[in-house]
Amino acid sequence: MNSPDTIYFHVTKKCNLHCSYCYFSAGEPMDKELSTEEALSILEYAFLLNPKRLVFTGGEPLLRKDILKLAKLLKNVRNKIQLCITTNGTLINEENEEDLVETFDEIRISIDGFKEINDAMRGKGSFEKVMKAFRYILNAGGDPVAFVTVTSLNLSYLKEFMHFLLRNGIFKIHISPLKIAGRAEDDKMLCDFEEIKRIVDEFWYETFGHRLKSESKDAFNCGVGKFLTVDPDGSVYPCHVLAFPEFCIGNVRKQSLYSIYHDSILMNKLRKLHFSEIAQCADCFKELSQEGTCLGVRAQDRNFRKELVGLLSEKC
Repeated sequence: MNSPDTIYFHVTKKCNLHCSYCYFSAGEPMDKELSTEEALSILEYAFLLNPKRLVFTGGEPLLRKDILKLAKLLKNVRNKIQLCITTNGTLINEENEEDLVETFDEIRISIDGFKEINDAMRGKGSFEKVMKAFRYILNAGGDPVAFVTVTSLNLSYLKEFMHFLLRNGIFKIHISPLKIAGRAEDDKMLCDFEEIKRIVDEFWYETFGHRLKSESKDAFNCGVGKFLTVDPDGSVYPCHVLAFPEFCIGNVRKQSLYSIYHDSILMNKLRKLHFSEIAQCADCFKELSQEGTCLGVRAQDRNFRKELVGLLSEKC
């Protein structure tokens, strides 16, 4: 039976930082966030769905005092599900470093550049706290992943910063272009996808002596249909950037996550969606044929959402 590639569990919308480009507009907690008992129930059904990975995210997931309890439940019953956490790193310390390393297969820590740039985007003092977080995880025997959001502000320093991360023992780096969603409203912060690829390829060649292998164009298309997102209030969406009422496929307070995923007509249609095909249906869909296009970002436009809903309700 079909299984999602990744389940994103937004355990809270509360956050102790106020990043200028946060797609989730995190800060204050969402009304009626899931209780520990409700969250545990979700994870039991997540296990039945057997995704490749489950990502605890937020907001800042470490603000939930039960986060380790939730993760350890799945760790004890999981099959081959990779457990991940995405955190801003500011709450990682000597007291929780070992528990985090023992519980999660992947610890993703957000950092966007050297001190001046990072603190301008993520908050004053955050760079030093995040670098400490990396050291805590490394000291506990972990292998943290640096999650870097690329904008026009840090693009020119990207290669130098990746070398800096390597020198500090951080060997896993995830590069993500800025998405215009949530608090990210200024398209002047966007940068060219091809330029990002060029810089990363140069870094790879300088570091390892060979070029990155080219992937097929389809591999760069948005993964909508392969993901499942659970919001802090239990609402379920096909993607964390496609979190609009018209794309809500259910709520775990009313229906199990397992049945939501398998019974949703919308989810089934999104799984079968081919960008190269729908790009020919209307002018507003043409961008979907371009490498690196995110359906959720395009759907920030109300007219596009209306067209997409219409398309999904009938065949092109």
